[in-house]
Amino acid sequence: MLDYSILTTPSLSVRGIELETSGEVYQKNHSTPFGAGPIFFPPLTTNINNQQMLQIVVSDYVPNSLMFHGHRIKLFDTRIDWTTPQFGPVMRTTCDLSTGSLFCIGDLFPALREMLPDRNLAFVFTTLRAPAVIVQSEEKGRHFRQFVTRRNAH
Repeated sequence: MLDYSILTTPSLSVRGIELETSGEVYQKNHSTPFGAGPIFFPPLTTNINNQQMLQIVVSDYVPNSLMFHGHRIKLFDTRIDWTTPQFGPVMRTTCDLSTGSLFCIGDLFPALREMLPDRNLAFVFTTLRAPAVIVQSEEKGRHFRQFVTRRNAH
């Protein structure tokens, strides 16, 4: 479920009508164990664009609450096997052109091919923790890239 309930009384400002809403994704009877951090509107400038009908500020709380509950209900768990479209022919320990594939998993893992020749394989992917989105300003991202570049230069 998506909760967009209004948290504070709507207010009028030079920006227009300001509404503070929850923006939480949740499953009935299961709360999100973390809350949203503080969020601020961008500073007012003298170059207000009067052509925009709607401006919205969204925090990382919306996607993070979605991914937390998605992880909890195993939404991100994926199985790829020999019946999966476009991956099926690759999901074998042994293959040749007659199987319809130029390579297979057995080519990447030769020990597996030797131990279990001519077998179908299945991979199961699951999240160990809920994925997270971190939203930060462009300046912070730029500083991070400069830091990484500087560190790699040494």
